[in-house]
Amino acid sequence: MNFASTSGHTLDLGDNVLRSKSTVRSGGPNVERAQLTTESPLTRDSAKPLRGVAAFSLIELLVVFSIITVLAALIVGLSSVAGSKAKQSRARAELAQLVTAIQRYKSELGQYPPDNAITSASGDTVVDPAQNQLYYELAGVVVNNTGSGSFQVAGNPAPITSASVKNWFHRDGFLHAAADPKELKPYLSPKASQIKRVPLNGPASPPNGPEVLIAPTDAPKGSRFGTINPWRYVSTSPTNNPNSFDLWAELVIGKQTIVVGNW
Repeated sequence: MNFASTSGHTLDLGDNVLRSKSTVRSGGPNVERAQLTTESPLTRDSAKPLRGVAAFSLIELLVVFSIITVLAALIVGLSSVAGSKAKQSRARAELAQLVTAIQRYKSELGQYPPDNAITSASGDTVVDPAQNQLYYELAGVVVNNTGSGSFQVAGNPAPITSASVKNWFHRDGFLHAAADPKELKPYLSPKASQIKRVPLNGPASPPNGPEVLIAPTDAPKGSRFGTINPWRYVSTSPTNNPNSFDLWAELVIGKQTIVVGNW
């Protein structure tokens, strides 16, 4: 900025600061104010109008939220369907495994595994399909003839007394049994997760009953064994397969109960 005096001298105070159109009178008592005429880059930029900032409108946000909600509902629905199909597929695979084992048993021993049949005083036969001895018959049982006698599944440390067999299955023993474990031929070697001991005195009681083969889902509400879901087996006058056996399980899928069986 330059100040010009009446004496002809120029005061240089730097470029782009102030330019005065007035004069400074030497010796005069008054000095006219310099007029601000700055043209610095900072001042020029700040004088320009601000550009608009990009943003979503309320309608656009609502549309996005609606799309996300619909997609989330579809994903949850598809996950539920996939989970249901996976449970059914697993159950059908286990069913096929059991059917194959039972057929091998029949082929070599000449009959299907016995079921838990009770003959009443009137001569009627009633079968308890849930509390069955299928696990013991397919796995094979070692007979211990000492004392009052007992039975034991190979590899299972829990012995079974003759009295328990009579009480549980209304039979004196097992068909697939031998004193020498080498004489047994296991038709099924189930995993530990496929076997459970059932409670005989209600769902809340300790498991004091036989071990049974269980389905891969919890039992329907109201089951006498609580959540334990046995594979149900009938070989005495079966309804769906009159010349062989009925084998099925009730699967709880969501709010539905689906029957998976060999018919």
